[in-house]
Amino acid sequence: MGLTVSVFHFLPDGTVKRIPYARWKRITDEGEPFIGYENQKIRIAYAYIERQNRKPIFCRYTEGVIYRVNAKGKIDRMEMLADIPSPLGDMVFDDDLVALNVIHAESKFKAKRYFARHRWALTGKDIQAILDVVFN
Repeated sequence: MGLTVSVFHFLPDGTVKRIPYARWKRITDEGEPFIGYENQKIRIAYAYIERQNRKPIFCRYTEGVIYRVNAKGKIDRMEMLADIPSPLGDMVFDDDLVALNVIHAESKFKAKRYFARHRWALTGKDIQAILDVVFN
């Protein structure tokens, strides 16, 4: 039994297309162009599937991500990286601010902006479309 990641592209017309993971890694890591979607946003869903003897048996988790594609067809990762919230959260290192009991909420606002711009919540219909592709 093993856990695998499957990548799905939700097309503007509502259909779902599975992207082979090796190709997706070339697109994201090596800069292979995502042809036909220049200067557009694309909706990608990740599905974490449990498999037994290479057969899918259970979908453990799904998540939706919005990527922006630049004019050359490459995923604009720098914009996404700039929006990632700090893993240190609300920690403040300025002694004056700590002494005043000031709450530094910028990281919370940054996290909200990140999820609003780069994530999308999959609906039941979206998840069912993924499951139809995985199990058929």
